[in-house]
Amino acid sequence: MADTNQWMPIEEDAEVDCPLDTPVLLAWWDEWSGEWKIEANYAGSDRGGWRHGRATHWMPLPAPPATRQQQEGGK
Repeated sequence: MADTNQWMPIEEDAEVDCPLDTPVLLAWWDEWSGEWKIEANYAGSDRGGWRHGRATHWMPLPAPPATRQQQEGGK
């Protein structure tokens, strides 16, 4: 399995398929601005039958930051 801590292409035959109905980091090269665009969003939905129209790469979202209570040893 590929290292999921790096950008992976969104392709039908990719080693690790981009999950649908799950928020991920998405990226695509924007020709107009000449820079990479990155957003946290859904790549698409099996339920709704839609796909993000521009994204070419994806990466799982990192874990959320610890709460103050978690940092201090609580639950």
